[in-house]
Amino acid sequence: EEAPIDEGSLHMASGEGNEDFFGVESSSSTSISTASTPSLVPRPNLAPDISRMIIPSTIDPHALKISYNAPVDSLYALVEGPTKETGRPIGSSRYNRNHHTGQVEDLAINQYTFHEQYHQFNSFGTLGDMPRRKKTVNISLPGMSDYALADEDDEDESKPVGGEGDDSDDDDDGGNAEEEAGGSSSSSSSSRSASKRRRREHNTPGTDTFQGPWAASEAEEKLVAEIDLVQKANKKAFESVEKVKKGHYTTQEEREAKEEEELRQRMQDKGRTIWHAQKDRARDYQGRSWLVPPSELKVVDHGAFIPKMWIHTWSGHTKGVNAVRLFPTYGHLLLSAGLDGAVKIWDVYNKRKVLRTYLAHTKGVRDITFTGTGRHFLSGGFDKVVRLWDTETGQIVQSFANGRAIPYVLKFYPQQGANAGTDGYNEFLSGWSDKRIVQYDIRTPDAFVQEYTEHLGAVNTITFVDDNRRFVSSSDDKSLRVWEYGIPVTIKLLSEPHMHSMPSVAVHPNNKYVICQSLDNQILVYKTAGFSLNKKKRFAGHTSAGYACQLGFSPDGRYVISGDGEGRLWVWDWKTSRPFKTIKAHDRACVGAVWHPIETSKIVTCGWDSAIKLWD
Repeated sequence: EEAPIDEGSLHMASGEGNEDFFGVESSSSTSISTASTPSLVPRPNLAPDISRMIIPSTIDPHALKISYNAPVDSLYALVEGPTKETGRPIGSSRYNRNHHTGQVEDLAINQYTFHEQYHQFNSFGTLGDMPRRKKTVNISLPGMSDYALADEDDEDESKPVGGEGDDSDDDDDGGNAEEEAGGSSSSSSSSRSASKRRRREHNTPGTDTFQGPWAASEAEEKLVAEIDLVQKANKKAFESVEKVKKGHYTTQEEREAKEEEELRQRMQDKGRTIWHAQKDRARDYQGRSWLVPPSELKVVDHGAFIPKMWIHTWSGHTKGVNAVRLFPTYGHLLLSAGLDGAVKIWDVYNKRKVLRTYLAHTKGVRDITFTGTGRHFLSGGFDKVVRLWDTETGQIVQSFANGRAIPYVLKFYPQQGANAGTDGYNEFLSGWSDKRIVQYDIRTPDAFVQEYTEHLGAVNTITFVDDNRRFVSSSDDKSLRVWEYGIPVTIKLLSEPHMHSMPSVAVHPNNKYVICQSLDNQILVYKTAGFSLNKKKRFAGHTSAGYACQLGFSPDGRYVISGDGEGRLWVWDWKTSRPFKTIKAHDRACVGAVWHPIETSKIVTCGWDSAIKLWD
């Protein structure tokens, strides 16, 4: 292409001595002239070609400049992608996270909508409104006629196909003929009216047989009845096959019969015992039993002292310890009930080792109690069996059961009767999970005496008061009932709207007051005379809601002790009702606490951390 020529730059010269266009004198006198008009070339376009450029839909919020003309929508669009700190890598430990796997952004969707769309997508593979379509389901089961059920979106109600009294085909044909004849509107309305009339012939308003406008048709009722019969037959056949395959019973009646048989076998189990000490330790040099207390222990009345330190731990249970009981009067032996099904007796003095283990319960032990002499004790477990043990030999004297109920509390009658092998303590009460209190006498052949059956919930505690003529029981029905011993009629009922369940009760040493562990995190005080609430005394501060934490008194009655759900031991002053001391005793709930009857500066605690601790 020729360069553009500026017409003003052309010189028209004539004659000698004239210079040409390049500044050289022309030897010719002929004038320079253009042969034709010069051609014009367009100005070059230096802008980049954007036809092939990919313009991003979003703009980097950290960019300082952009090389293209961005649309307005992208300039004002929200920032996309996770937020991270400027200049820090995503893998950095200081990355802006709100989840252990990274950044999780909040979405504007409620929980109901999310679950609805989630289940819809998993079920149908799509989201949004489902297409409403008509479909027919053919049901054919053995011993039944074939039925075709339409979706509830159909105009006509579901009705039998090919059954008795089925005139749907005739009506449909008639309707189609009328539509072909031009009477579609009148024929369709009359067909729907006829269909509604066929739903139930005798469903007339104002009559005794009227069941409402949404009553099922006779065909639907017939279909449901036949389906129920077939399902019952199939279920019975399936249960028979499963019983043969797996070797166990599936029906309710057979399952109950199997449980009763297993309970009968557990009651016949004689159990076993393990003696852990040396053989010569069972008898001393005078031939006395290991149950005899040391001669240096003397019952002396003196004041109680608050323990200051933890001096020993008894370890041996593999699960939590549910209850501890000291040997009556002297407290030289300690009996523990474990959730591992074992009952152990420990030496409080000397080497403080386990002496004997009693094994018979197949599940955790709920409660234990000594007789007045300590030569026998009762244990009740979650295997629904109560066992009477000989403390010295470890043999099971007798077993008791109450159907499929669980024994929650056991209590010997404190007064001695005629000696019948248990040092005169022949009667005991047991509270069960089936709302009953059962009185037993081991001198009778079947041991059953009578029942106390006025509670409305599981019985938690039984406490004798008023010189053992009466006893108080607490229950999950949030009430206290006072009974005459031997007379199964409530003489007083304490049930107020503000009351809570009370799973632990203790009697003051002067026998004038009873304290109750209420599940609203407080301890209430009742007077045994007239059994009324003492509103001026209340012990609080601990956390007992949900736990049956054992209560206790110091031997002189000056202090109240209790465990709590956080593993602490609480000591209150009885006179002022103020917390005196708090000790972190266990890692888990502290459910048992008992004050030593002779060495009044010692307290034994147990908890669900499987430890038993001695404090002094």
